[in-house]
Amino acid sequence: MPKVQVNGIALYYEEHGQGDALALIPGLGLWHWCWLRQVPALSRYFRTIAIDNRGVGDSDKPDEPYTIEGMADEAAAVLRALGAEPAHVLGFSMGGYIAQELALRHPDQVASLVLVSTGPGGPDQVEPDPEVQAAMRIHTSQTPEENLRRQFPYAVAPGYFDAHPDEFEELIRLRLQKPTPVHVYVRQHEATRRWRGLRGRGAALEVPVLIVHGDRDRLLPVENARRLAELIPGAELRLIPGAGHFPLLEAAPMVNRVILEFLLELGYG
Repeated sequence: MPKVQVNGIALYYEEHGQGDALALIPGLGLWHWCWLRQVPALSRYFRTIAIDNRGVGDSDKPDEPYTIEGMADEAAAVLRALGAEPAHVLGFSMGGYIAQELALRHPDQVASLVLVSTGPGGPDQVEPDPEVQAAMRIHTSQTPEENLRRQFPYAVAPGYFDAHPDEFEELIRLRLQKPTPVHVYVRQHEATRRWRGLRGRGAALEVPVLIVHGDRDRLLPVENARRLAELIPGAELRLIPGAGHFPLLEAAPMVNRVILEFLLELGYG
């Protein structure tokens, strides 16, 4: 099982394909499964490196404070150990925070950024409705499956799983293969709340940036994407019609096409 030792913990990664490196950084509580509809398409052109952040998937799961900055440094260390520099960096949700911080703290290691379903963090972040926030809380009295069945429908556009019930069951099964411990949800959530955000630092991102966001996102409302685009000079914003927070699943062909068009037009791949 491929792992890199960083800061006393082992971080798991998966590699597919050849060519220029494309790092994939998942969101809160998620691991490499979330790229199941991206890797086959992206690895035709790039060396994809899906990193499990501390606490998730096959990486170690310490119960200690996590920070966005620390997870960015750890991702940088994995890429350095693999000789994958500079890399394109694709971050999803919380992984988008990590990707932004990675590009700010280690600019020599980043060739471009693709930020999916994320936001600017800090004071510019637009929070979800109270109903959504309540639904997404982890209930320690419930099993991992019960929590997932309550939460996961909010990660997609309303009605999506009603129209795709078999997909819902398959995704629940996948996620339960490596359930994320409650303490990790807490630690990663604390990290997102403490992150200072991008305000005042967007101009320091001197690489090409693509922002991709579903226009029916209930977890990180689409206004976050617009604010993020305003903070990053020259950033390209692409909205995915009808998609919620998880366009990686809901609209995979469109998302893959948008990402590949962006990267290949830069002359990479």
